[in-house]
Amino acid sequence: MEKIVLNGLNIYKFASKFIDANSYVLCANKEALVIDPNESKELDKFLTQYSPQKITILLTHEHIDHVIGYPRLQKRYATELICQKNCAEFIVDSRNNYPSLIRIALEYKDEKEGTHLTQEFLEQTDDIFPFCITADKTFGEELSLIWQEQEIFCKHCEGHSPGSCCFILNNVAIFTGDSLIYNTPVITRFPGGNSQKYLSKTKPFLNSMPEFMKVFPGHGRVFEIKEIRNVEF
Repeated sequence: MEKIVLNGLNIYKFASKFIDANSYVLCANKEALVIDPNESKELDKFLTQYSPQKITILLTHEHIDHVIGYPRLQKRYATELICQKNCAEFIVDSRNNYPSLIRIALEYKDEKEGTHLTQEFLEQTDDIFPFCITADKTFGEELSLIWQEQEIFCKHCEGHSPGSCCFILNNVAIFTGDSLIYNTPVITRFPGGNSQKYLSKTKPFLNSMPEFMKVFPGHGRVFEIKEIRNVEF
C-alpha cells in the first residue's frame, strides 16, 4: 500500500500482486470511495480494518483487471457502483468477466521467470467466478458528483475501450485508468479499442490538463502531467 497526501486528502494506492493493476481508496466519515477494485489481499485487509458503512465504487473502464475485486466488496458491504454506460453494458454480462487475458499474461510470466502466479491467482479467485455487475448509476459523456464534500467530475474518454472514462478530483487529481499511464503507449488494439477516438477526443482532453494535475493511472506509478507534457502517449 502507498499513501499519497494531496491537499490534506489521503489517497491509498493498492497494486495487484498479479498484474500491477491499481486500486485507489479514499475514506471519510465511515464511508469509502474505491476506484477500480482489484484482487488484493492488502486492499481487503485495509477495508476490513476500516469497516466502512458504505462503499462507493467508480470504474475507469470495463476490463477484468479493474473490476475483479467488485464481487467481494458487493458481498461484504453496502455498495453503490458508478460507471460509464458502455462499461455498464459490458460488465452486466458474466461472459465478459472472465480473466482470460490475465491468465495468458501470468502463464507467460510463469514460463519466463519460473514463478507460480497462475496457480496462485486461480486459487485466490476461484470463489468469485462467474459473476456479473449491475451498475447503480451510469452516465454518457459527463457526470458531476459530490462524495463526502469532494468534487468529482466524470468524463467519457474513449479509445482504450468503449467505456473508458477519467475522474477528476477537486481539480487537482485525475484517475485515468488505462487511458494515460506513465511512459507507456495507450493500448487501443483490444476488442472495442479505437485509436482514432483516442486521438481525436481523449488525447486532447488529457492534453488540456494543467501541469500540476496529479495523475493516478490504472497501472504503474503516480505522476504529474508536467512529467509527460512533451512525451508522446
